[in-house]
Amino acid sequence: MGIHFVDDVADREVTRGGRPNRSSIQRSDLQSRKSILPVEAAPLKPQLPSMNTWLRPFLSAFTFLVVYLLIATSSYSALEDWQTVDSLYFGLVTMSTVGYGDLSPSSQGARAFTIFMIFAGLLVFA
Repeated sequence: MGIHFVDDVADREVTRGGRPNRSSIQRSDLQSRKSILPVEAAPLKPQLPSMNTWLRPFLSAFTFLVVYLLIATSSYSALEDWQTVDSLYFGLVTMSTVGYGDLSPSSQGARAFTIFMIFAGLLVFA
């Protein structure tokens, strides 16, 4: 039972958890036996969580925010002929579901797109 090694110096057996038999130890063998004796493990250093562990959710949310606003800004600029600032503002208001009412889409396509953007904003950021 236990770990069973063969001594590389004199072909003597080494048993009892990797320790050599006491009767077979000689001074000249000690250097060669160091390779088969159990070595104590170095104490583990406490590791800090990697940057990916805590930064990944923030980067993902920021990426979704930027993509959402780029899609909203470019779409409202094309569909409603609004300026970039107005399209970005309306995208933020739509995403937050505040709905101030100062800007509103006038075409049917822009209204359908706004419904999609409201649901996308709720799914992504709620």
